[in-house]
Amino acid sequence: MPLPPIGSWLCWLAMLALVTTLGLASRGAYSDTAILALLAQQRTPALDLFWRGITHLGSLWLLLPASGLLLALPATRTTGTLTLASLVGASLWCNALKWLFDRPRPPFAIIDPMPVGASFPSAHSAQIFAFVLALLWSTRHHPASPLLAIALLAMASLVAVSRLYLQVHYPSDVLAGSLLALLWCAGLIHWIGKTI
Repeated sequence: MPLPPIGSWLCWLAMLALVTTLGLASRGAYSDTAILALLAQQRTPALDLFWRGITHLGSLWLLLPASGLLLALPATRTTGTLTLASLVGASLWCNALKWLFDRPRPPFAIIDPMPVGASFPSAHSAQIFAFVLALLWSTRHHPASPLLAIALLAMASLVAVSRLYLQVHYPSDVLAGSLLALLWCAGLIHWIGKTI
């Protein structure tokens, strides 16, 4: 496989620049805590249960086997390759940036036990958006792709909101994770997606 083209590198540099800028600018931002406070006022036992279920859709425990299944089936092998590369790359970038920024999680999480690791950027948001964007690229020529896009992007957005509702991430964490996934996938698709 050839080295990534300049367009891929530009996407990945933009990803690092945007996420780093957001990480530095959001430290102690009032808007981050104000949004979480507003969401905390909306809590009910039914909503707690709903959002706890939704948040797992962005977990590697679910997305890695789904990518593996796509990779194992001959009819979806190329889709599986792209979803796995998108998912693994986004997850690795998130964890590297978590180590770099080491931002503490919000102090008022409603998940017990609290997720381990730093808060910035949101890996669940990055992972679900990376998986969904790769899947949508792979199925873009399918007649049902507009409906699939609406459903999958709605699901990914719900996972992102769940991280806020559950108070395990600040809004800037979720935004950074989502942007990271978008730009990582754009670079990856520019590099290998044209063959799919």
